[in-house]
Amino acid sequence: MFGKQPILSQQTFSGIDSESLPAKRLNIAYGVDKNFLFGACISVTSILENNKNVPLAFHIFSDYGDEETCKKLNELAVHYQTTISLYIINNDCFSAFPYTVRYAYATYYRFLTCEYLQSQAESLVYLDADIICKGSVEPLLNLDIEDNIVAGVIDVEMMQKRAVQVFGFEPNTYFNTGMLYINLKAWQQNNILEKIIATFSDEALAPKLTFPDQDALNLLVKGKVKFLHRGYNAFYNFDDEPKIKRADRYKEIINDDTVFIHYVGVTKPWFQWAKDYPAVKYFSEIYKISPWRDQPLYDARTLKQFKKKSVHQKYLGYRLEGFKTWLTYTWMKMKK
Repeated sequence: MFGKQPILSQQTFSGIDSESLPAKRLNIAYGVDKNFLFGACISVTSILENNKNVPLAFHIFSDYGDEETCKKLNELAVHYQTTISLYIINNDCFSAFPYTVRYAYATYYRFLTCEYLQSQAESLVYLDADIICKGSVEPLLNLDIEDNIVAGVIDVEMMQKRAVQVFGFEPNTYFNTGMLYINLKAWQQNNILEKIIATFSDEALAPKLTFPDQDALNLLVKGKVKFLHRGYNAFYNFDDEPKIKRADRYKEIINDDTVFIHYVGVTKPWFQWAKDYPAVKYFSEIYKISPWRDQPLYDARTLKQFKKKSVHQKYLGYRLEGFKTWLTYTWMKMKK
């Protein structure tokens, strides 16, 4: 199905002996490149910290994993008495998938998690790296997905309107793929990956796939989706703050029913310029108790990040720093 051998290596870190492994565990998977690996590790920590009595197994698929990361993953597994597997991916296996600056191969890692784990588990929860857990995932351990292929949360209104106009969806039936509960048996029986590749190759349909992985999956499992409440994928965007200008706005989005906070947008909670926003606390509290607590937060690296950083610095009152960042952004843009 993939062009070449997809997994180059695998390491499993365990804090529990094989005889003590529970018969039923919630499998949680991530698909990330090097830039998002740190975020995924903090996400894993947040789930473990908030679900100490739930049997869990984690699977991180990435194109990168150095010795220090492995050491810290092992520390995490031992501390919480869980198992964490790290799979190193061969990006050459995605040659049949569309590649753009916005949608690099890491976008499609979620499909690999399903194909690779379907022989080990009946279901899995897939999470984007920019998700932090603040509630119990235990209901997902016993979720009745019926005959559906996936369970997820509907996307924002703008995406719903687009799905209706471009693909003819019924209103409020287009889901966000940042958090998915996937029925692996149904995934395999319906040959979803094969159909996704065929969709990408469809000359009439491919130009409409603005969000290739998400659009394709929505089209292929239409009518076979169990919708979950917003608390399983609560969208919060730091980049809205300079526009809306209300410090307590996050309380309207993140509440007692929130299980997963999805930090959408360019600015992620592990970026330095997000540290002054109240909503970053759900990330920061976990970061400070994690094995990565001594790792510095990220500075801007890309043109888009420098632009956003400048906007946030100016909004937060760091006007001189914001001007300097804007100058860097302008220089990078001219150089490009």
